[in-house]
Amino acid sequence: MELLTFFTRQFEISLPDTYIGGDPIKDRRAIKNEIKELRLSEQPHFQRFFRQPIFSFMAADTNLLDGQMKPTTCSVNMMKAPARYADLTPEELRQSMVSQLEGNTEVLEADIVDLAGYKAVRIITSRRKQRGIFGVTLGTRSYREDGEPPVEKSVTFMFVHAGMFISMIFTSEPEFFQEQLPQFTASAASLKIH
Repeated sequence: MELLTFFTRQFEISLPDTYIGGDPIKDRRAIKNEIKELRLSEQPHFQRFFRQPIFSFMAADTNLLDGQMKPTTCSVNMMKAPARYADLTPEELRQSMVSQLEGNTEVLEADIVDLAGYKAVRIITSRRKQRGIFGVTLGTRSYREDGEPPVEKSVTFMFVHAGMFISMIFTSEPEFFQEQLPQFTASAASLKIH
């Protein structure tokens, strides 16, 4: 598998060369052009993903595996660390993030890993389909009882470095997640901060 290194003002990260992406605001035109080169049936999934520019870097894999309906994605955010996170140890950060996630998603694993010299929190989560009533989204906790299968799984790597809070989120459909986890970990480990 060939890798492609994406560069931003703050960092660089290597992903498989089948990914498209960048800064969803600054690179919007280039991303739109790359989406136009995809099959018409695939374009809506990528358009929906890049329509939400809430991260400083977003990428999606154009190589859909057999049976895969939505693209595998990578989002990276680097921001000034909020005061409540600035001095936390990795273990305290893990506890804080798990407690914040538990109401909305199912936390499957949460541990501390060495990631290219950084002590990072690694959290694997599962999210079920959210339903809404009159446009109001309901939390996913109530649907766990229904036995509804998850619609996506994610691994998030996060750490605080030089006053910055860094998070990397890799997301895939549940049936493809385990197969892709080693690549997610390798891509996260390729992060170089400028």
